[in-house]
Amino acid sequence: MKYRVKYLRYLFILAILYGGFFGFLFFTNPKNLSIVLLIVPFLLLFLGLFFTFILFIKIFIRNTSDKLSKKHFVMATLLAAIPACLLLLDSVDQLTLKDGLLFITFGIFVLFYINRVSFKKSHY
Repeated sequence: MKYRVKYLRYLFILAILYGGFFGFLFFTNPKNLSIVLLIVPFLLLFLGLFFTFILFIKIFIRNTSDKLSKKHFVMATLLAAIPACLLLLDSVDQLTLKDGLLFITFGIFVLFYINRVSFKKSHY
């Protein structure tokens, strides 16, 4: 029962973030917005993807406690940042196939490195 309540909290946060994201896209006209407000959908998308990946990590990796490790936090951040950055580049017509492959390749290398490195402080 404790796990269901914890997952329901994440699902509630995800519903708010994705609802806000799609609501912002459907009910606003980008031509009438200031530059600062044009960043809002990308932030909502990043946060929605971040919490989605956090939820997947908590569900599929059983040995995670209530407190998320630094490794899982960095992995979720990177996995959420890649599509958000690609969409941001595409929205300003700066995304090419080379850039997309570069982002994805860099993300794979960083994920591989994160899985190999230990974030624990070494005591000398």
